[in-house]
Amino acid sequence: MIIVSLIAIINSIIAIYSVSKELRCMIYSFATASFILFIMLLMGGIMGFVFHQKLQNQIPLNLKMLTSLKELYGSADNKPITDAWDDLQKNFHCCGVSDNDNYTVWKTSKWYMHQKTVPKPMLPLSCCVPSLEAACIEGKDISAFYTETCYMPLKTDLLNVVNIAAWILIVASFFMVSFKLRNMTLNCLKLFFIKLF
Repeated sequence: MIIVSLIAIINSIIAIYSVSKELRCMIYSFATASFILFIMLLMGGIMGFVFHQKLQNQIPLNLKMLTSLKELYGSADNKPITDAWDDLQKNFHCCGVSDNDNYTVWKTSKWYMHQKTVPKPMLPLSCCVPSLEAACIEGKDISAFYTETCYMPLKTDLLNVVNIAAWILIVASFFMVSFKLRNMTLNCLKLFFIKLF
């Protein structure tokens, strides 16, 4: 979306230059590029709605989350996944994946199995309520860690972002076309009245 916006700005600058210098070839290039940008914005919006539907009905996000938590969290090779889980749990104040795989799922993860400290921390620090980390790591005081799971807040937030982005793309494409049609109509009327008088 950002790239298409930058292309649209550059295209508009070229259009202003070509109109001021009356370069007919550049004006046709501007019209063609504007049509291509319209198609790109429209297709981006449609793809956003398709992804929204697939995320809602077909993509097993909870299984992907569960696999990444159990298999990839905490390994040195997958630092970005560890960071993503830590950010997710801190930002959404959640721990674990879904109702069946709540905070207790950490005991079945590779992260837990590879802990060498004694006693093993039951939960990562990102599951802990700030300032209650000591009680949280032991896993005994339920008020010291987040008990809400992460799947539904993440899915809801992701669906909202995709929906907003898709609508922005669709609306932007139609605004672009409406302004182009308005300008073309005004230019045609202007030429008609110039020839008339």
